Amino acid sequence: MKGFTQHHLWLKNKEKLTKHTSSFRKIRSGAGFTVVEILVVMALIAILSFVFIPSYHVYKEQLAVQRSANKLSQDIRLVMERAMSALEKTECSSLISTYRHGIYLTEDNPDKYILFADCNGNNQYDAADVLIKEEVFETGVEICDLTPNFVNIVFEPPDPTIYINGSDTATIILRSKNYYDKQRTVTINKAGLIDVD
Repeated sequence: MKGFTQHHLWLKNKEKLTKHTSSFRKIRSGAGFTVVEILVVMALIAILSFVFIPSYHVYKEQLAVQRSANKLSQDIRLVMERAMSALEKTECSSLISTYRHGIYLTEDNPDKYILFADCNGNNQYDAADVLIKEEVFETGVEICDLTPNFVNIVFEPPDPTIYINGSDTATIILRSKNYYDKQRTVTINKAGLIDVD
């Protein structure tokens, strides 16, 4: 009787094992993705790519214009600080007592601007002045409009006194070369207030 019980238990365990194996096979054969499901997912990915990739390029251009406007305003502040330091600069060999510093922008060179030492004291960039640095805007960014048409912003120490082509303000509009509606305006007045819109 004892042998019968062991054999009976063995058969019962075999039946359970067979049931589990067959149910596992059923699950395995039904698991996975169908071709239709994969195609639907691929179509959704393609649609989202077509929507977001062009937006990314526009956003990237907008950020380039914003960074360029911020860099320009920082460089205007740098020139102001150089003038306020009122230290004798070795770049000028002239006899003037105040060492003016300025920034020059023109629509003829819309991709860059110049930081200079105004050695002859005439408040504008010319051949007698020393080029301190020539800055280039980020790729794809240019000067769209200047008021007045070319801008000399010169700072005379120690306060500093600000000269802007005989005007009270200068307005510099930067834009993206690819998306003309992506623009930033940098405005500076005689009080030294710089505004980036």
